[in-house]
Amino acid sequence: NIAGAVHIDANNSILRDLNPSSGNSKLNDLQQDFNDVLDEGQIKIYSFQEGTGRTGLNFAGGKVVPDESSSFNSQKFETLGSINADHVNMCRFRGRDDDGFEKFVGAMAALLKNIKQRSQTIEVKECYAQQAKENKCQEGS
Repeated sequence: NIAGAVHIDANNSILRDLNPSSGNSKLNDLQQDFNDVLDEGQIKIYSFQEGTGRTGLNFAGGKVVPDESSSFNSQKFETLGSINADHVNMCRFRGRDDDGFEKFVGAMAALLKNIKQRSQTIEVKECYAQQAKENKCQEGS
């Protein structure tokens, strides 16, 4: 019981369903459903993997979430990175100069830039559509 070994409270049923080696199709079903959404191209994601393992875990390099379970393996919509910490500490930043914090802030900035660009593109398309509609209305009068 991995979660218990690293002192994380977890629902055993959920952990069992999300274990790639459990033979349960729930994880594959979730991945396929989410991949379908991602393939539409509307979502970009950043995935951060544990850079170091936990002492005492004798599998996956001591990582709570093995690398193959923490990525979608798609360059189309995913940017993959690593934070040099174990599972428990990878989001416990020591300050603004923390490497993990800088990577996280960089990822958020890139996502926000992408959203802003897409928003501006939509506004331009809507403007052209409105202008085309107005011109057609004037021509048809």
